[in-house]
Amino acid sequence: MSAGGETFERVVASLRAWEPSPGTTGGARAVRARLDADLNADAGTPWERAVVERTRGSLVGDVVVDGAVGVVLLDAAHVPSVTARLGVLADHFEYLVVYWWATDPAGADARRTVERYHSANELGLSGLAYVSRPAPASATTEGRSLAGPVALAAGAGATALLCAATVAVGAGAVGPLASDALARGLLAATGALFLGTLGLGAAMTR
Repeated sequence: MSAGGETFERVVASLRAWEPSPGTTGGARAVRARLDADLNADAGTPWERAVVERTRGSLVGDVVVDGAVGVVLLDAAHVPSVTARLGVLADHFEYLVVYWWATDPAGADARRTVERYHSANELGLSGLAYVSRPAPASATTEGRSLAGPVALAAGAGATALLCAATVAVGAGAVGPLASDALARGLLAATGALFLGTLGLGAAMTR
């Protein structure tokens, strides 16, 4: 494998293993810092270091490694012009890494379309890889994690209420008529609480 091919594989592996924090901004600056630190972690001398440069302009990659591997950051907003841009980049680099910086669900179809119709062979590249930035945990996932504990706590409360009513009636704490009315009322309240719990759990898991 050529030196460029080895660098390409290292760049792809580094970006795929990277989990930037939710507050990470800067795009190309953050990617350059990541690659510079990761690729050169074991460099013993300056001559062993990979040259990781940040560039600007639509005719070059956002980050370039050793002059052979271009890294371009894209999101759904770039899709209309991505064909022309990737074609130009393919004329400048032997290897290209497309890093999806924005991975919101609304742009998933657009990203898949780009990946389906733009391959290394189609662009005349020795190597092409698509890497997606890890998506942050969604509010839906958080809601699902809370649904179980909420339902369990409410169910336990309903059970305790029903048990208390049974003990009170069984112990004769109230008169027969009052006991019957109390039991019916508590059973109705327990049923309402149970149904409310089910509704809350269903809403939180949507």
